[in-house]
Amino acid sequence: MLKKLSTIFISVLFFGMTLFMSFWLTVSEEKLLSWTRFHVRRSLPRQVTVTIETLQTRFWGFELGQVTLRDTNQQRDWLKIDTVKVRFNVIALVFSQELPFEFNLYGGNGSGTIGYLPNSLIKLRVSNMELNWVPAIRRTQIIKSNPTLELEGKFAPDTRIGNIQFQVRNIKMSGDKARTNLSVNLPDTDLANIRADLKFNRKQVEMTIDTTGDVEAHVEGRVYGDLGRIKRAKADLKLNARIKKTYQAQLGIFNSILNNYRSKNGRISIHLTGKLSAPQIKKF
Repeated sequence: MLKKLSTIFISVLFFGMTLFMSFWLTVSEEKLLSWTRFHVRRSLPRQVTVTIETLQTRFWGFELGQVTLRDTNQQRDWLKIDTVKVRFNVIALVFSQELPFEFNLYGGNGSGTIGYLPNSLIKLRVSNMELNWVPAIRRTQIIKSNPTLELEGKFAPDTRIGNIQFQVRNIKMSGDKARTNLSVNLPDTDLANIRADLKFNRKQVEMTIDTTGDVEAHVEGRVYGDLGRIKRAKADLKLNARIKKTYQAQLGIFNSILNNYRSKNGRISIHLTGKLSAPQIKKF
């Protein structure tokens, strides 16, 4: 009996997949591309837009070509992905209600899933991404090494609720204000590691950030308010840090200012509140 039921189930599944594939391979790629563009743009914050140049249907799913995320206001590219492959995995579709996807990004690999029941949910993982190849980062001209990124997170487009954990290794920075957009010169700075945990929704971003290297810091708190217009957003952040003496010597007058927030044991404790455009800074 069990063998007979198994045979029937496999036959029905095969017949259903055959019908679906005969339909899928005749779908208009142009209409599917328009539908994909609409739903991806709808899920992004208003200051970010996306362009998708091509979509090709495959037996195993579909492939997006030349995907670019851009700054809506300045019309500058943030990052580019040559191809994103979305696969039809029967097990994931039936039991997890998810579509797996994968891509390559600046020397690294990315993968994840798009969940569609009961609500849409995007899960993402990126490994070994070389940050200095990202257009938005290269434009700053302050990164002098080739740091790598590990990232994992999830995001619900309908509610804009999500969380991201990431780690960046091997960051060397410096910058002359005459050649960059910085208001002050940035001395040679070496950060061995940055770890961050971000939880966000429409109204706020809660964060915990830790760094090691020339600056050993711990930041926790939140940014809230009008997140779409960062100058109007507000912050409630606490910073606790220790700066290496060799690095303090490079900070000049800025180090003298930090002395106002330094305790007897040498640690800096700063509480930042109010608008990000004109924050209030206190020692705690």
